[in-house]
Amino acid sequence: MGLWVAVNEQSPHSAQQRCTNHKTMNVIDKLPKTEPPEAIPRVRAIWQAERAAAARKLAAAVIADFRKAGYERAADGLADDLERRLTFYQFPEPHGSHLRTTNVSESPFAGVRLRTNAAKRFKQTRSGVCLVHQVRVRLSQTGRHLKAAHLCGPVPLPARKTQSGRKSNAA
Repeated sequence: MGLWVAVNEQSPHSAQQRCTNHKTMNVIDKLPKTEPPEAIPRVRAIWQAERAAAARKLAAAVIADFRKAGYERAADGLADDLERRLTFYQFPEPHGSHLRTTNVSESPFAGVRLRTNAAKRFKQTRSGVCLVHQVRVRLSQTGRHLKAAHLCGPVPLPARKTQSGRKSNAA
């Protein structure tokens, strides 16, 4: 949650996308184990819809069916924060597979966490930063690359104060 606070401070008008994979798992966990397995593809179909309007319609149907069956917690879980799970529809379609889930950012950091946990402590902050950087460089060589990267615009960096106290956009 600290990440959301930091993003809001630095870029208050940014679009926020919550992870659809985590939401699917959370909703399924709120269903009884005896529930037929077709509930899983129905929830996943929401995030795979062609358009946001179709996703909202599918979500409304699944939520209504859950409520009708008496699965209030699952219905409430799916309805909660639905719009922030559909934010990816605001971006070019090829980017949807990258934006729907946080696995894109979590998976690379699993490798970093593995190496930093093994090291336990660093004598200097610089040593830790260098290790994390090198692990990320190696992982980026084998990782999945952004589809249609040419559709991404430049990301403006927040202005920072110079020694004279004036704001500068230099990175």
